[in-house]
Amino acid sequence: MKVSLVTDELSSDFETAVEIGTEWGIRNYELRGVGTERIGTHSEYAEHHLRNVIDRFGVTISAVSPGIFKVSHQQDVFEGWTVLKWQDVYEFEQQRRLEAVIENQIEVVLPRTIRFCHAVGCSNIILFSFNRPAGVPSGTPLPEFLLGYFKRAVKIAEENQIQLYIENEHICYGDTVDNCIQIIESVGSPNLFINWDPGNAYFAHELPYPTAYEKIAPYIRHVHMKDAITHPNGDMEYVVNGEIKWEEQLRALMDSGYEGYLSIETHCRPKVKSAKSTLDRIIRVCGESVL
Repeated sequence: MKVSLVTDELSSDFETAVEIGTEWGIRNYELRGVGTERIGTHSEYAEHHLRNVIDRFGVTISAVSPGIFKVSHQQDVFEGWTVLKWQDVYEFEQQRRLEAVIENQIEVVLPRTIRFCHAVGCSNIILFSFNRPAGVPSGTPLPEFLLGYFKRAVKIAEENQIQLYIENEHICYGDTVDNCIQIIESVGSPNLFINWDPGNAYFAHELPYPTAYEKIAPYIRHVHMKDAITHPNGDMEYVVNGEIKWEEQLRALMDSGYEGYLSIETHCRPKVKSAKSTLDRIIRVCGESVL
């Protein structure tokens, strides 16, 4: 297991994040936000700058997260869906816009992200499982008609020697580990696994460790580390030291022989202090061999 850092959790400026991180001993970096852009839809200059910094510092890109399938999607709206024709037209056109976004992610963003990955020696891309529409409860399985999009994305990944990792995310269909497993097994590809995020599992009202972890362990190929608490009024919040049993989770990953990356992704401010505190927490349990 090697420690990685989601760079925009430390600084939106990639060079600054790498400069600080390497001073801490971190050599592996996960890319999501690049300034005000997201990887996969970044400018040509941003790519030039990213590659320059990667080469200059001699660091590794552990994974990239272009936000594929972190979008809403509904069933087709049929003619006569509503009594009011103007509303029927609005719903129809909104659906077509959503479909255009997804098609762009598959046909443009994913191939561009893959080209970037090949250029910097990375083979891991994180994706999501579609936002659940309003009113759809947590734990609802991914509708069958959406699996086709996954199969198309996986086919592109297979053809380009890229691994795709679904991030369990409490606002998506893949919020619970059972739903994530269902997606993976339904697609049935050796190029589709899990980016395990216990913090997101906590927000989905699962017990991240040991209950959820024991189910998802065979599918884990990448891990995000953040913690959380629940306030007396029921509101949840990401914090550096919370209620997730991270010490036990880290030991379990090591005992299992997990050889992937553990990416620091605190979702907390102050960003630098939070990231460093999380790194120190990891080292106290795992030792400096994970750097």
